[in-house]
Amino acid sequence: MMILNGIRWLAFAASLSLLLVYFRGGTTLVRDVRRSVESAGDYFYLALSLVMGTAGLVILATQLLICAGLVRPSAAVPDWIAAAGGVVSVGSILLSYWIRSRLGRYWSGNVEVKPGHRIVDTGPYRVVRHPLYANTLILYPAAALAFAVWWVWLACGIMTAGYALLAGYEDRFLLRNLTGYAEYRKRTVWRLIPWIW
Repeated sequence: MMILNGIRWLAFAASLSLLLVYFRGGTTLVRDVRRSVESAGDYFYLALSLVMGTAGLVILATQLLICAGLVRPSAAVPDWIAAAGGVVSVGSILLSYWIRSRLGRYWSGNVEVKPGHRIVDTGPYRVVRHPLYANTLILYPAAALAFAVWWVWLACGIMTAGYALLAGYEDRFLLRNLTGYAEYRKRTVWRLIPWIW
């Protein structure tokens, strides 16, 4: 049990790092969403961001409450499965940092095309067009196992579905706004899951 608690604390810290590092403590979230709505001209992204942001905060808050012993996770998930989920979620978060580094200055917390933007088609971007979003297909199910309460399962399901929707939204946006994206889609045919989708 002590090892599992340590793994859960590590998974919480890794999850918190996404908020602190990716979005500078949340300070850029509002600006990023606003810029995405302005650049895309519709409100789908705004609605999706609000739902996903709420689900993400529920996951993060519940992780902290479970780590602090204020909420008990489901006994239906054996400790070894919860521990494996925690380890996989930490590994997935580390993988997301590596994937993000492949984009370099083209990465953004919002859907946009930056000045001088070019296609990145090496590393994981050679396999799928949205490897950061594909990685969430591993991250959120693993987190749901590590922090097994019904509302975390629901929030993780929302996040997983949200990233799948976001990949389609971003695909359409980049097709309209990024020179060479149509050719990239022909070379890298899989959106999220190789040989499947």
